[in-house]
Amino acid sequence: MRLIIALCEKINMKKIIIFLLAFLPGMFYAAPVQAHFLAADGNIGAVLHVDPNDEPIAGSLASFFFEFKDKENKFKPENCDCSFEIDENGKNIYSQPLYQNNNNPSLTNASVFYTFPQRDVYQVKVIGKPLTPNAFQSFTLKWNFRVDQQASSETGSTQGSSNFFSAHLVQIILIGIIIIAFLVYFISNLRKSKNLKKRGG
Repeated sequence: MRLIIALCEKINMKKIIIFLLAFLPGMFYAAPVQAHFLAADGNIGAVLHVDPNDEPIAGSLASFFFEFKDKENKFKPENCDCSFEIDENGKNIYSQPLYQNNNNPSLTNASVFYTFPQRDVYQVKVIGKPLTPNAFQSFTLKWNFRVDQQASSETGSTQGSSNFFSAHLVQIILIGIIIIAFLVYFISNLRKSKNLKKRGG
């Protein structure tokens, strides 16, 4: 403890506090990292983003968002018989038109909502065929998802708190360091004032 106090007396505490206060807010409000999954077939590809957190939870609604790219710029959603499908163990368990939730389809607004029934490995597919022959190439895009988590009220609250602590671990440690530094600084000043009083007395 004496060593820590001695170090704090040598180091300018104001500089440390200013440094920590300058960088801490940025660390708290950093944007969360999100994964995006790319699949391609010939000239056509799509980036898939899944909510929540790109990790679907069995028994909880998952949202799928697609952004398409075509190297030849021929693909037009309004001219596509596009379907969204999910396979489990090689067997199709769900299918719907890709743009059934959208009245104005575009390359960036395809979305589908689905609840995985159980923990397992699933294959998500988007299959596209032109309504007008040779308007663009037919394609099949595939993504594999391992659904490891199961939704429940108990695990939901536990998972939420564990996610918070794991996401903010660095900030929590820094707050602890700041608190310790303040305490050490306060104790150091208290001892100095006591020593001065003793000398004065």
